[in-house]
Formats: sequence, C-alpha cells, structure tokens
Amino acid sequence: MAGGRDGVPHPGGESSPSLSRSCSSLGGWSAAFGWARPAGARWPSPRRARGAGARCSIIAGAMFVPSAVSLEWISRSPQQTQVLGAALGRLLQRGDVIGLQGELGAGKTTLVQGMAQGWQAQDSVTSPTFVLVNVYRRPDGAPFFHLDAYRLESTAEAEELDLDAFLAEGPLVIEWAERIALVLPPERLWVALEHGEGQTRRLRFSARGPRYEWLLKTLQETLLQMG
Repeated sequence: MAGGRDGVPHPGGESSPSLSRSCSSLGGWSAAFGWARPAGARWPSPRRARGAGARCSIIAGAMFVPSAVSLEWISRSPQQTQVLGAALGRLLQRGDVIGLQGELGAGKTTLVQGMAQGWQAQDSVTSPTFVLVNVYRRPDGAPFFHLDAYRLESTAEAEELDLDAFLAEGPLVIEWAERIALVLPPERLWVALEHGEGQTRRLRFSARGPRYEWLLKTLQETLLQMG
C-alpha cells in the first residue's frame, strides 16, 4: 500500500485530553448530546468522583471513566449524529479504515454523511447498497470511499474488491462491516450503532492500534471543545 500516513501525530507523544472543566461549562451540548461511559465501566458516585477530581461528561451532571480504546456516545437526533460524523471526518487521512455496524435505520448512513461533510466532499452521500462502493471527492480531488457490505455473500467477494487499492488513495468507511471483518486490517476504528428511544442512538467506538487510539482521543477532545 502506498504511504498514506503523512503528518500523522505520533500517538505515544500525546497525553490524554484534559476534561477537568465543570459540567456547567460545557455549553449548549450539555444534557442533550454527549459521551457515556465505556462499555463495562461503572459510574463513580458523584461524591467520590468529585473528591477524586473526576472528569466530566459532556452530558451535564453525568460522569464517565475515560478509556484509551473504547467510548460510547449518545446522539439525540440525526443532526447530532451528523455533527459527530463531521468532527470525525475532519480527522481522517488516506489509509484510515472505519467500520460501521448496526441494524437498518440505526444511523450508519447518517454518520457517513457527516463524515463526508467533514472530509469536504463535494457531493451528497447516498446509500451505496446497489453499487457497493461510492466515491466522494474533495475540491483537491482526494477521494472518500463509502462501501456497503450488505450484499456481499462471502469474504472472497470482499477480497475481489481490492480494498488495499482504496486505502492507498483515501479513507474507507464501511457499512455492515461485520460481514467482511475477516478481510479488514486488524488496526481500525469500529463504530457500533444501536437504536434508543425515539431518535436517540448509542454509538460505541472501539479503536484498535495507535493511529485509531489517537483518532478517538482527538475526536473526544474536539467534541468537548465544541461544548
């Protein structure tokens, strides 16, 4: 694969973002849209958390335990899912692999629409279910690849797509990624989307590899700054 990591900050040199601001300082995003606890983590009691200088969720009054590789996010609307996607899209580089998993209507394409916006794609994103792969380009011609694996019957079919060729040119975002997980690079960012009540969606991020751990931490920091 051609080199696609130009300018990537070295994750080992990054410190965890500071989240020590009070919940009340997080602005209009508080109580509507924000980080939830990592899977498997326990919520600390408010008294113990405050006493230990605990970090604050972007959800007003909620606490979370930061994790290097896994975080959850609660979106209250499709618009919020797109905002999250746009923040992620601005961080993407050639060679990045983002796998999306979730039932129909869970918000996968909505998230991709935001990511393409953050990439500064010139065309609107539509579901590529019937064409497998759509390509969206920035004004400078850099491509953003959007693959829908729903209709792939086997990993052999996925291998025939030559994913490495896509990654040599731009980031690759895959809906129904669990169907071809065996042929994807082991280092990647995985996003599992789940239905909640009404328009609420839970997004579970899992980062594998230093590049994606850095990407997830930077996304977290960016969204907190937006608060």
